Amino acid sequence: MDVIKSFLTSGNDVIYHLSEENEKIGSYAARNKGISQARGQIFAFTDADCIPEACWIENGVNSIYRDRASIIGGEVELRPFDQKRPTPAELFDLTYGFQQRTNIERKGFTVTANLFAKREVFEAVGTFDENLKSKGDYEWCTRAASHGFSIVYQPSCRVTHPARRNLSELVAKTRRIAGGQHDISAPEFQPVEGAHVEPLLVRLIQQVGFVLRNREISGIKRKACVIGIGLLLIIVKYVEKARLKLGRESRRS
Repeated sequence: MDVIKSFLTSGNDVIYHLSEENEKIGSYAARNKGISQARGQIFAFTDADCIPEACWIENGVNSIYRDRASIIGGEVELRPFDQKRPTPAELFDLTYGFQQRTNIERKGFTVTANLFAKREVFEAVGTFDENLKSKGDYEWCTRAASHGFSIVYQPSCRVTHPARRNLSELVAKTRRIAGGQHDISAPEFQPVEGAHVEPLLVRLIQQVGFVLRNREISGIKRKACVIGIGLLLIIVKYVEKARLKLGRESRRS
């Protein structure tokens, strides 16, 4: 906020500070408000807790023109608070993280923590669904794909995001994502072509194998801790899905 204020008081007539007063609506409404006020031809999105690299905008815009792309998804690098002593929750978050390259190249979407798109895409596709508390980026990218727009992964366009430090943050994230998946499961919602959901047993086996093979997680205790957190979050996810099927409302946090 201090950085924004420094631009606002410098006489710069390009920088604006907008806010969405209704916090219950969520981040997608705030993004849409920014879209409605933007005057440029390329829109760039990140999150409040992300730190873009110095050349973030330059690399994103250059990639749009160089790759002749309409949508760019940049890298989102997770960082623990103390890199020498990450907490178990941070280890789990670092292990699975955002996986931007996989999301873009295999699942056809990019998170809004690092998204560049031309104005023409929003004019054709529409803005983000403000009714969603999560998965709004996935839903919007799905609409974009249905209109013939594709996403290009650009690793040089990078932002950093703090890894979640405790289990409660991971639980809240899991519930929020489960709610988003529930909210976009209406009959008219069509997944991106090629996307699929692995059976539960397969996912469990893949998760255990992935952690055991991961050389960045040193020591059997750390590996066991990450596997344990993963199993717990799977339970949290299915409990949340059951709650939603009973007619309860999805949660923002």
